Amino acid sequence: MFIGHYGVAFGLKRIYRGLSVGWLFVAVQLVDIVWTILILFGVEKVAVVPGITKTNPLDFYYYPYTHSLIAFLFWSLLVLLACYFIKNKSGLSRIKFGLILAFAVFSHFLLDVIVHRPDISLFGEDSIKIGLGLWNNVVFSYLLEAVIFIGGVWLYFKSGLLKTKKRKIILLLFAIFLLVMNLINLIGLPPQNTNMVALSGLGLYIIIALIGFWIDKQESVNPIKV
Repeated sequence: MFIGHYGVAFGLKRIYRGLSVGWLFVAVQLVDIVWTILILFGVEKVAVVPGITKTNPLDFYYYPYTHSLIAFLFWSLLVLLACYFIKNKSGLSRIKFGLILAFAVFSHFLLDVIVHRPDISLFGEDSIKIGLGLWNNVVFSYLLEAVIFIGGVWLYFKSGLLKTKKRKIILLLFAIFLLVMNLINLIGLPPQNTNMVALSGLGLYIIIALIGFWIDKQESVNPIKV
């Protein structure tokens, strides 16, 4: 899943207004950011296998450090601990701030299980693997992500945080851009090699996170304590 994760981030921003969209974007994609780095260093493995699913040509045959259940719990706990020891400007307590970001990290697992084929292990590479395999249906895959993403954007749009018409238009254009990117990702040509997958993914995650921080910078309201 790709843009569905950002839908969760926008939804959480609507509920906890003091949180930065940028940090929420980083949190929901943290495991994928780490995954791209581990792929580049050869720690985790992926292969380009056109046709392995109808929408995603990647065979995630070894990624226990980022995409097993135990790994998701580890990264979520790590974020929670980091937030406890680092002062934040969200207006939230350190515990609440950490719990929200930790949930954002773990939400990645919940959504990935829906779309992945059974390649997400529970406790390690040799344990039971799960995945409902929605990537084998192009239409449902796109619609599910679109619904989650548009729902999150709509909640954020209606939050009152975007005070000017210009900012609302920018959010709309950003949403359209991600919807188009996701469509290309689902039906486009397979990547040439795994390094291209990792580099392009890492670059895209960084750019989207920077846009998230920029969106927050444009807000003219003070953080609201929840």
